Amino acid sequence: MRLSTAPKFSRCVKMVLNSLIPGFPALAEVVGGASVDVLYVSSRLREVFARFYGVESADIVFRIVDRRVREVCVEEG
Repeated sequence: MRLSTAPKFSRCVKMVLNSLIPGFPALAEVVGGASVDVLYVSSRLREVFARFYGVESADIVFRIVDRRVREVCVEEG
């Protein structure tokens, strides 16, 4: 398993996150201070979720997003 190329991965993470929580990528970039793909890779996206949903809910939401990103944005090979 490997990550797809950077621009493609960035668009893919935004697409996945926007499909699960419409409008959240833009909000996450403002609150997190980085693009959503950087927040995702560094696991800081979980901290952004925690600001809105609380720690326990943030873990659940992050696991859902993580699973979907791996399904859609990670290439086999």
